[in-house]
Amino acid sequence: MHKRLNLNQKILVNLLCLILLALMTVTIAALYVSSERNFHWWIDWYNATAYIATTFRDSPSEAIKLILDSLAYERNRLYTLPLIPFILIFGKSRLVYEIGLALVYLLPLTLVMGAIATQLIPVYRQLVFWSTAFLTLLIPVSWMPTLIGIPDTGGAFFVALAAFLYLQDVELSKWWRIASIGVAMGLAVVVRRHFVYGDIALLCAITCQSLLFFSAQVRQKQQIPWRSLLSMGGRIGFIGAVTFATLWAIAPQFTYQALTTNYRTLYASWSLPFKDMVNLYAAFYGWVTWLLVAIGFSAGIITRAVAWPRASLIGLWGIFSMILWLVVLRYANVFYSLHVTPLIAIGLVASIWTIWSRLTGKVRTVMLSVVGCYLVSNLVMGLTPLGTFDNAFRPLFALNMPPLVRKDYDEVVRLVNYLRQIAPHEEPIYVVGYQRLHLNLSMVKAAERALYEPEDRILNILLSPQVDSQDAYPLETLLQAQYVVIPNPLPDYPADLTKAVAVGEWLPNKELDVVQVVFDAFAQNWEIALDFKRLPVQFTLAGDARVSIYQRTRPTSLATAARTLAAMQQQIGSRPGGQLDWMVFQQQLPESLVTKNLDNTYELATEHSQGVREVSLSGANILEKADDTNQSTTSFLYLGSLPEEVTVTGKVKFPDTPCVPLSLRLAMLDLDGKILSSTTTTQKQYFPDDLSNFQLSIRGQNPAYLMLDVVSYDRDDAINSCKIDINSLTVSPQKSLSR
Repeated sequence: MHKRLNLNQKILVNLLCLILLALMTVTIAALYVSSERNFHWWIDWYNATAYIATTFRDSPSEAIKLILDSLAYERNRLYTLPLIPFILIFGKSRLVYEIGLALVYLLPLTLVMGAIATQLIPVYRQLVFWSTAFLTLLIPVSWMPTLIGIPDTGGAFFVALAAFLYLQDVELSKWWRIASIGVAMGLAVVVRRHFVYGDIALLCAITCQSLLFFSAQVRQKQQIPWRSLLSMGGRIGFIGAVTFATLWAIAPQFTYQALTTNYRTLYASWSLPFKDMVNLYAAFYGWVTWLLVAIGFSAGIITRAVAWPRASLIGLWGIFSMILWLVVLRYANVFYSLHVTPLIAIGLVASIWTIWSRLTGKVRTVMLSVVGCYLVSNLVMGLTPLGTFDNAFRPLFALNMPPLVRKDYDEVVRLVNYLRQIAPHEEPIYVVGYQRLHLNLSMVKAAERALYEPEDRILNILLSPQVDSQDAYPLETLLQAQYVVIPNPLPDYPADLTKAVAVGEWLPNKELDVVQVVFDAFAQNWEIALDFKRLPVQFTLAGDARVSIYQRTRPTSLATAARTLAAMQQQIGSRPGGQLDWMVFQQQLPESLVTKNLDNTYELATEHSQGVREVSLSGANILEKADDTNQSTTSFLYLGSLPEEVTVTGKVKFPDTPCVPLSLRLAMLDLDGKILSSTTTTQKQYFPDDLSNFQLSIRGQNPAYLMLDVVSYDRDDAINSCKIDINSLTVSPQKSLSR
């Protein structure tokens, strides 16, 4: 009977603690989100959830299909599944979404941190568990991924779960536990790709700890237990194999793309100096927090207040995480701090437990009171406007990350409404800017999403380049624009990252040439700017930035486009990381796409659209609507190095049937856009039932670019549209050419 009463009391205490933890989670999330007045540029996560939930209400099977299809993408929609009930029951407001996100992903992270703490402190397990869970919520930066609307705490939960499973069996004696660790690590990457680095850090920590155990065995037995070492290596390797198998089973296409993409090169622009990263991570948590963590691990191990083998795992895991993020990768976005938060949480609880177990009387009471007051104050300083002060004591507390309130909110609303007024038929709009908290394409999209229901959104905001290492030359997109939105001046990123808004982007200003060059083109009145006129209405955003809107008055000629590209190449210098050798050289529909194949050949895809005619290769080289013709043209430009004699080979494909015949023509251009030479296959048209390879040879003196025109013919205007592919496309020096 006594045991049953104790069990019932434990269940009741656990239930009450869980309710209090959930209430704390909901309250902080609700207060924070309700205090915001901002346009959330991480809007895709929230809107995707609302869309999936709405689809689920109408057709569960269709919603599941959307989620499964998204597994091929880097940002899949699997995270929406547990959030659907919140949206369906309480509505699709952002507040509901944020509360659901906090309960579904942040709350479990606090619980698994409590479970990890019980492995380090094997006494008073219930007290240790719940105190650690609550303490995790007192770390301000732990909240930020959730409060900006992304599910990254879900990935952190699965990595922490893998660590907990390992701590229960550090010798990895049970194969089912090994498999469970691998599955948890795989699921972490499914939630968010960057948790592959969390997996790497944890596996490195496990490996190092195994080597420590091995060295201890050698010292004790005076012999080398190679069999034990090889066995442990096999078990760790099996964890990695299960991790990969989990990823491949759930998202094979995503996994393949991740393996074949050089993310270090792609995200090179985001790598910041080591000194800046140290200062930033110190500010994320506060110097007193780091001091408590250091005391917790060192004093806990020296006094044996915490279990040494297990504490070493957490310490090694944290060290490898910091090496990855502060030394190797050096990406500064706030959600990456989740990789370091477990070290902080366990270090704090170790510090508190050491004080509790090793001190007595008033000294213990005073010390615990001081630590408790600091942690509560740290949360307040981190998440409320009370922490905006700046003096010598400010670095002792966590970085201030209060709810975002735009002082120019009404002006942004006016800007969006004006754009909707002048572009009511989805005319393409190019937004110049890179700071999502100031002005860029994401912010304008987010503003319209916040102001209008999905069926009422009409703005066609082009995907303009933002970052040098990831994006391409802006000419391709600029040629399509009917309106260009430009703030003056372009705001710089703060030199001191601790003074920047925590939920924004952190990039060196020198990595934004693909944005700056478009600003300069209009500010310095480049030739392409003469194809636009500035509208009289202006808008004033934060920092006294005057936003002007330019409207296209004429198409950009081939010569102007070529000279603009040459000027962009000269100003930007090194080719942007996302720029391929081929680009679309088009101003209007049909939609076209360039992709690079695994064998380094290219695929150029376009559409035949009925009633579209070509204006002239040597003139504007654009497409205009004209119902009285049956010919349409799409142009592609080659930017790679060119000898004076080249051969272009490829294969014509017609994925859609029925489709129209086509012919190809090739021209060499100089830096001024002058056609040096041209050749055509007009005498040989390619038909949908005659799939064949083609070869075009051409020569010219000092060529800068190649232009390939795909000309389609629909003599009877019988087909509205169809897709046309030029695949396996290569440009190579010509071996022989009749002169």
